[in-house]
Amino acid sequence: MTDYLQELAQVPAIAEMCGAALKTIDEVQWNRELRKQADSFTTYIRRMSGYATAALDGAVMADDPMREPDSSAMGDVANQGLGITAAADLEATTFMHSPMQVWARLHSIIDQSQERGRPRTGDIAQDPLHLGAAVPAEIMHERLTQLATIITTTQAPAVLVSAIAHAEIATLRPFTQGSYLIARSSVRMILAGKHVDEKVLCSPEFGMYSLGRSAYVNALRAYSTGTVEGICELIKWHVSALDAGIAGTLVALEGRQG
Repeated sequence: MTDYLQELAQVPAIAEMCGAALKTIDEVQWNRELRKQADSFTTYIRRMSGYATAALDGAVMADDPMREPDSSAMGDVANQGLGITAAADLEATTFMHSPMQVWARLHSIIDQSQERGRPRTGDIAQDPLHLGAAVPAEIMHERLTQLATIITTTQAPAVLVSAIAHAEIATLRPFTQGSYLIARSSVRMILAGKHVDEKVLCSPEFGMYSLGRSAYVNALRAYSTGTVEGICELIKWHVSALDAGIAGTLVALEGRQG
């Protein structure tokens, strides 16, 4: 099978963006203060990420990530974000060789109906980002299977793999509920599973939240065009989100030191 992600990685603009992102991630991994507090800081950043991914689906971003969500509909979304982010961090190694299995387990956190853990068979899927009509189920299943194969076999850089996996799941919306949460959790699993950011201290979800929903939607719509230009636009946004997530982590670190 052709490794089309590896081919994308050879596009000069994409190679430059992914290389710059990897350098920034490496720098934060070697931050002396962050390394000193890494173990105790991991939970805080994970919860910050969990609240942020929920906020992208309409929940309220917490001022204090260690606070428990309110008892409300939006509090339920926040709990889903927190739960799926924590579970994803335990699944990173498994995800790199069995992504379909992990997606199903993560979906079970969100959906307690008879459809839990199962990709949709119809063409209706929740769309809190308002991207539009879902990809027909028969096409979605084929592309989801192809994506799973690519994740387990590609030699492309982790930054690129995480960008494409996230965008593909978000545009496919393979589950009737929670597809965007699962898409964003795939970024952290790939970065951890490929040993780029094993503790996921870069908080990609918080970076996405920081850039705003409009920029997020625009990036996914650009990706859905299927053009190299659209993919470059998606990767540019993705790299900016990683940078913003790192900035959020460093701000949180300074706050804890203060």
